Amino acid sequence: MIYSNLRLYSGLILFLFVICHLGNHMLGLHSVAAMDKARLIFLAPWQNLLGGFLLLASLLTHAVLALHSLYSRRTLRLSGWEWTQLAMGLSIPILLAEHVVAMGLSEPLYDTEPSYYWVLMALWVAAPGKSILQFAATLVVWTHACIGLHYWLRTKEGYAKWRRLLGLLAVAYPTLSLSGYIASGLETREATLMPGYVESILAVSKLTPDTIAALTDLAFQTRMVLIGVILLPFVARFARQVTVNLKSAPRLSLPDGRAYRIENGASILEVLRDHSVDHAAICGGRGRCTTCRIRVIKGGDNLPPPDEVEGRALTRIHALESVRLACQLRPTSNLTIAPLLPPNASARDGRRPGGLEGRETRVACMFIDLRGSTKLGENKLPYDVLFILNQFFAEMTLAIQETNGHYAQFNGDGLMALYGLEEDKDDTQVKVAIRNAVRGAKRMLERLEGLNQQLSSELPEPLKMGIGIHFGEAIVGPMGPPNNQLLTAIGDNINLTARLESLTKEYGVPFILSDKAAQAGGINVSEGDQHEVVVRGKTQPVQFHALNTAPEIGPNS
Repeated sequence: MIYSNLRLYSGLILFLFVICHLGNHMLGLHSVAAMDKARLIFLAPWQNLLGGFLLLASLLTHAVLALHSLYSRRTLRLSGWEWTQLAMGLSIPILLAEHVVAMGLSEPLYDTEPSYYWVLMALWVAAPGKSILQFAATLVVWTHACIGLHYWLRTKEGYAKWRRLLGLLAVAYPTLSLSGYIASGLETREATLMPGYVESILAVSKLTPDTIAALTDLAFQTRMVLIGVILLPFVARFARQVTVNLKSAPRLSLPDGRAYRIENGASILEVLRDHSVDHAAICGGRGRCTTCRIRVIKGGDNLPPPDEVEGRALTRIHALESVRLACQLRPTSNLTIAPLLPPNASARDGRRPGGLEGRETRVACMFIDLRGSTKLGENKLPYDVLFILNQFFAEMTLAIQETNGHYAQFNGDGLMALYGLEEDKDDTQVKVAIRNAVRGAKRMLERLEGLNQQLSSELPEPLKMGIGIHFGEAIVGPMGPPNNQLLTAIGDNINLTARLESLTKEYGVPFILSDKAAQAGGINVSEGDQHEVVVRGKTQPVQFHALNTAPEIGPNS
């Protein structure tokens, strides 16, 4: 987690520097003088003690972590965008070595006065071919950064709304910058035709033939050192592979019988990619998208628990205990797994809950229904009704979230919530789930009262609702259209919960709790409120409690 965050934030700081630098280039559309004068403004954030430290620290951190990531990968079978970003990232130091030496080291080492006049003259007059190299370097740096930003943001839910605008900016910004670069270069070429111009620039910049030769040698040496550093992880990978091949290794098995060797320290995603097995991972194996999720079929007892990155992602999708992320899980013993999403899964698929298979488990179920919504529509404009309904469901959803529930289904003017989705729950966990559901009902009734006060001027009469809670075995799993599934539940006990909720109308109460749920949850209710109903398909009547309010239950009870 810490490596991932350091790499991300160091990259963002470097990107801010690039934005400032390219923004400076845009002024070349006006003149070289404007570029050089504004240079002090654009670079001001980076030429103080704090800014300089952040820039240097980010540069070193990003580079070291990138090389470490390259070494730690157990396979170099990457997707197209990953290879593009990696190749560009490795080429940046080589492309920019001479530029960094000239602008960053010449002043402290040789007491020069860097300026755009000098740089443009060197690129467009002294060695015109280097102007093309600098042009390419700018595109490589910008594209590398934009790829990283895109694959970080694409897992964020609101990104799709801004994607086109950001894409437009990603094209327009470097286009304007490079246009300024070309315009200033052409201006410089014309200026050098003036008698004495070149000599005056060299004099002001304090550049002598010896200094230029020394800087050229230093740039060459720097580039050679950087190439050696870039090659280090590849050499280390080769040495590691030779060592690994001499040892026995555990096997990763798939449901169709295929089995592959698991190298020491390799993630499941790396094993699959190394053997050309297509597997989803739109975030590139960083534990952000969850599209690489797999179900552990055999060998799960020997697996380490999820770390912070994996645990947070699995919690976000309400994953079962048998579901893990292929990019984060690094098995050390034989393991059998099954992929849960297709290889072409999208970022939206990554936000789908759980896996693809259902399972039978004990769960507390809640149905709620808004009373009189049809009558409400007779006296209000459709937009007004929609506003009121959205307010109602927003309040109910908050109540579910506050009490550790899971929104599972929407149906017109009602919804379903589930409590206790953990696998293999013991009786204590079952009790907690039921009590959380009752607390959720209590919170809903309180929020409904507040909503009625808030909308008193809009409502002909206060909103009313019915809540039914039951507990029992149910089939829990993602259901619905392939691209819009919800983690929900089906079964007799779910149908019975809906039946109990409908009885709130008949008994004129807002809340009905089954006696089975009350006993399993250790909830004290008055026997005077107890009733029973005969349900089709049941041999025994179902006992329940019709209540005017939900029992008070402490948050930690």
